[in-house]
Amino acid sequence: CAPLHGRESVAGVIYVDVGSSTHPLTENDLELLSAVARVVGVAVENARLYRENVEQERLAAIGMATAGLGHCIKNILTGIRGGAQFVNMAIEKEDLNYLNRGWPILSRAMERIDMLVMNMLTISKDRAPERTRTEMNSLIRDVISLFEARAEKRSVGLSFEPSESPYAHVDGRGMYRVLVNLLVNAVEACEHNKGSISVSCSCTETACTIVVRDSGIGIPEKILPQLSQVFVSSKGNSGTGLGLACSFKIVREHGGDITITSEEGKGTEISVFIPEPLTPESNDSAAAAE
Repeated sequence: CAPLHGRESVAGVIYVDVGSSTHPLTENDLELLSAVARVVGVAVENARLYRENVEQERLAAIGMATAGLGHCIKNILTGIRGGAQFVNMAIEKEDLNYLNRGWPILSRAMERIDMLVMNMLTISKDRAPERTRTEMNSLIRDVISLFEARAEKRSVGLSFEPSESPYAHVDGRGMYRVLVNLLVNAVEACEHNKGSISVSCSCTETACTIVVRDSGIGIPEKILPQLSQVFVSSKGNSGTGLGLACSFKIVREHGGDITITSEEGKGTEISVFIPEPLTPESNDSAAAAE
C-alpha cells in the first residue's frame, strides 16, 4: 500500500494484493509502487486544480457577461424612460411637439435593443458561414442607406467607392451585420465633429476587401489590441462592447480578418479582408441569368 502524495496533500492510496499467488511482494516492489504513487498523486492533484480553475473561469465569465449585459440594458432603459416621458407629456398636454422630441429617443433605443439581441445571438455560438455568390456593391449600398438620414441630420459626409468586380462568395447576412456594426461606430465617431465617412470595396478572384474610413474622434491606442474581445468598447458607458467582437467573429469564420488603425482626434480606418473559398458554392442559376 502506498499513498498518492501530491505537492500539497495526499490525494488517495494505491493498494496492491497478490491474491492467491504464492509470490510475495518485496521491498523493491514497494519502492516501485511508491514511485508510481508519487507520479499518480501529482497527476490527480493537477486534475483537481485544473477542474477548479475551469470552474472559476466559467463563473468569472458568467459574471462578466451578466455585468456587461446588465450595464448595456440599463443604458437602453434610461433612453426608453426619457423618450416615454416626452410621449406621456404629449398625451397629457395634447402637444405633438413633445412627441416629436420623444419618438426619436424611443426609436433609437429600439434599434439598440435589436442590435444587442442580434449580436448576442451571433456571439453565443460558432457557425459555418453560408457562402453564396453575393453582389457586394448592392449589399454595401443597402447598409449605407440605413444611415443616410442620420448622417445628413448630423452633417456627417457619407460616400461609397464601389468595386469594379463586385461579386464575392460570402455569407450575405453575416456581412450585412458586420457592415452595420462598422457604420454605427463610424457615424457615432463623427457626430460630434461633423466628420466624414468613406466606404470602399475591392473584389478580386482571390479575396474581397472592404475599407471603412472616418475622420471622427479616433480610438485610444491602449484599447486597439482588445477590440476583438467581448464587452471591450472605446465608447465608455455608451457602448455595448459586442459590435466589433461580433464583426471579428463573423469575418474570422470566413477565414478572414479585420485590421484597425486609428489616431485619437484624427479618425479610424477599418479594413475587412475576406478570402475567396477554395471551392466556392456558386449559384449557377444566378450566373446563368447574367
